[in-house]
Amino acid sequence: MKKKKKKYWKYNVIKGGLNYRLSDINCALGISQLKRLKSFLVKRKKIYLNYVKELQNFDKRLYIRKISKNTYPSFHLMLINIDFKKLKKNKDHFMEYLNDKGIFAQYHYIPIYKFRVFKEKKLKFKGAEEYFKRSISIPIFVNLKKNIQKRIVKTIKRYLEFSF
Repeated sequence: MKKKKKKYWKYNVIKGGLNYRLSDINCALGISQLKRLKSFLVKRKKIYLNYVKELQNFDKRLYIRKISKNTYPSFHLMLINIDFKKLKKNKDHFMEYLNDKGIFAQYHYIPIYKFRVFKEKKLKFKGAEEYFKRSISIPIFVNLKKNIQKRIVKTIKRYLEFSF
């Protein structure tokens, strides 16, 4: 029998934290990285645009938000939205499928009222809940190789094709 893997994408915030400040050395390191920022953004945008090209019109149950021409995002996340209701599946099923294929996606964004630190507040936001049920972040990082990106796209397409 196969041992069940821990669902790394599920996490909780149990108490409020502190706002830590960077040391001078860490600030200097950060400033030195700013010189590479433009090249990072160019690489990430290229990856993002490839995901859009491959996935945008593949299936009506998958949606990628279009970027406005007047914005300059960092492309630090590649968010896809899937209508799991129409798939007759749930987000965890998809996450487990990707995980089994070696693709490490993330939940985005867990509504803040779901964290233990806010449980006593009895908050609910329908829009946040609906977005959470559909939204997933797939891998995007500066050194994401083209062949890995193709495998990610192929895996997502295969899941959508075989979910009736």
